[in-house]
Amino acid sequence: MTEQFYKLIYRVLFLISFILLLLAVLDRILLMFGYTLSFITIGPAKLLQYAGIFAIFTILMLLRQIRDQQKK
Repeated sequence: MTEQFYKLIYRVLFLISFILLLLAVLDRILLMFGYTLSFITIGPAKLLQYAGIFAIFTILMLLRQIRDQQKK
């Protein structure tokens, strides 16, 4: 039961980080042409930082799970 819950959390966090990465890249490309995404109030660099934080946290949780499985 908890294993499936952890897998769901990993997928959601990875999806969030991927979406933030795509928004950061899209916003940066649009800024080159003088446009912006009006619903995003923070810059692309901050979005990229948040995406990195979510990705690192997801990787950390996956490595912890692998370590725990190898101990068994």
